[in-house]
Amino acid sequence: MAVDNDHNPEEVACQACGGSVLASHNRVLAFGLYWHEEHWACNTCGTSIHKGDEFFQHAADDADAHTPPRPQCGQCCTALVGNCVACTKPLRGRVISFNNKSMHRECFQCSRCQAPLTEGNKLTASRTGHPVCEKCTTSSADHRSPGDCTRCKVPIAATDKFARSALGLFHQDCWACVQCDRKFVFEDTRVYTKDGSNPLCQGCISRA
Repeated sequence: MAVDNDHNPEEVACQACGGSVLASHNRVLAFGLYWHEEHWACNTCGTSIHKGDEFFQHAADDADAHTPPRPQCGQCCTALVGNCVACTKPLRGRVISFNNKSMHRECFQCSRCQAPLTEGNKLTASRTGHPVCEKCTTSSADHRSPGDCTRCKVPIAATDKFARSALGLFHQDCWACVQCDRKFVFEDTRVYTKDGSNPLCQGCISRA
């Protein structure tokens, strides 16, 4: 967003009220169009958008090329379209869905090696439901790999940090209570379990 006071053009129409916006006025330039500064507000909730505030083009405008661009505040945009699970920004443009999680096309990458992915790739899901590429999934074939993670079943790469306990091997981010997801002290492999395979913290085992 830019507050524009230059003299080119001298007079334009406000996209909110249709009235004249002179170069001598404080005016907002966004999406290649102009608004009176006092009319620069979210098209959904009506909240004024101030300099530095996050704003987006209204999500419905993407599907209708005949609709002039309309501003939408970050809160309304998130409520309407949701956030990308990778970058946490509102979902706009082309969206990829994987394992019931939505993300921007440019954010669709392996959660292990960060290699870009396409919808045609052979993928598995990590414990947190994020995509893992075929190369990382099959890395257990490398003789240096210690094996598969007991929790997420994805192979542990030779360069990954992992915990080795009586319950098996765990990626660093998988070494957590299966009920409350509290992370264990990485060097401490003493954990509780009820079924002999899933780790539990002391608080959850006491309530089991």
